[in-house]
Amino acid sequence: MFSIITPTYNRSAFIKETVESVKSQNFPSIEHIVVDGGSTDETLDILREYPQLRIISEPDEGMYDAINKGLSIAQGTIVGILNSDDIYEPDIFGAIAQQFEANPDLEAVAGGTAVFSDTSGKRQILRTRRWIEPEELWFRLASYPSTNAWFFRKTVFERYGRFNPKYRYAGDREFLLRAALAGMKYAPFKQTVCNYRAHPDSVTFAAKDIPALLLSPIRVQVLKEAMELSENFLGLAALPDEARLHLRRYHSRRAYALADLALEYGKFDLALFAITRGVKQNPLSIFSFLRRQVKKRLVKVGKFVRNTFFSLVSFVPLFL
Repeated sequence: MFSIITPTYNRSAFIKETVESVKSQNFPSIEHIVVDGGSTDETLDILREYPQLRIISEPDEGMYDAINKGLSIAQGTIVGILNSDDIYEPDIFGAIAQQFEANPDLEAVAGGTAVFSDTSGKRQILRTRRWIEPEELWFRLASYPSTNAWFFRKTVFERYGRFNPKYRYAGDREFLLRAALAGMKYAPFKQTVCNYRAHPDSVTFAAKDIPALLLSPIRVQVLKEAMELSENFLGLAALPDEARLHLRRYHSRRAYALADLALEYGKFDLALFAITRGVKQNPLSIFSFLRRQVKKRLVKVGKFVRNTFFSLVSFVPLFL
């Protein structure tokens, strides 16, 4: 049996399509657990239209606390996590079950993903990411873990622990890194499994795909949490060299992304905080950041000079 756990809060615009993507899977035994954080919109009304769902609705401490609640009642032997604004590819459960059955020692599989947007009324694929091959595991876990495309034996959570609700936005990355360091046996599932929806309220994609939200409070917290998580793992003496390399790079990207945004919006204290953290983990990374800043400023100066020139030229006929 598959146990699919969906955490949700005020997702009435998307939850129906998410539930349908599970319900329509051509597989005989599926348990879909939806853990609602006390929605105040029509989410619960929509969920009640599906009698097969197991619904928990109560306040929680964030997404990963909600997922842990789902894990505590899950009865399936294979567990998947599906966010309430995302959808599975059709008819993929059967092939996933076959891969587990053919490999009794296998603890998890990781499939491919697509990111789409339908905010304009027309669905558009923004980008795709393939499954995670073993040789790129540490790179992907430190950058794009694509957690909704993973499926786990339920025993994984008994062996390696559940999600840490301390991380409100990076709990999935923390869990996967922790399980991988403990030796979790996984294999790639060489198909696209999950479609992530990019929209203005998406924690995962708002800042990247919706530019107006670049310095939203959530985005700042996401970047800070990513830095903290990286620093905690980088402090482990037993961290493999390859994992350390990719986590240090990930930390630099997050630290200087925050610094860049802070400077753009005049938040100099926040920029100094991020730069200091970045330099502490990787001193040489500051030079790449400074080079990008100089290039960006030169581009802005160039645009200003060009616009000023053309504005002045437009006045020349008035004096002829």
